[in-house]
Amino acid sequence: MLLSPALTAVCAQLPTYEEAKDAAERAEAAAHTTAWRDRRLTYTLRINEPVRWIDLTAAESVAVLNRHLGQHLDEAFGVSTITLGTLTDEDREAITAIAEWLREQRC
Repeated sequence: MLLSPALTAVCAQLPTYEEAKDAAERAEAAAHTTAWRDRRLTYTLRINEPVRWIDLTAAESVAVLNRHLGQHLDEAFGVSTITLGTLTDEDREAITAIAEWLREQRC
């Protein structure tokens, strides 16, 4: 049976059986890896008393940190403005200073 040129072009773009099978196996393996990782990243916290949580990604939290720690961090570590990047940076000294201040506030 002869196929039209348009249909032949479409069929030429389809994967072979082996290619489709390999892609399906890779997708299945990736799904298992993702599910395993997600299960491993689940933590259960038991908190016996009410505590306040600080969302360091919130603009309000970063503003409070800048207002109270901005000058100190600038003088001590050269961090002129605290940003989300500051909080996720590799510079552990500045982040540790922020964490210590937060702990002192009994947050």
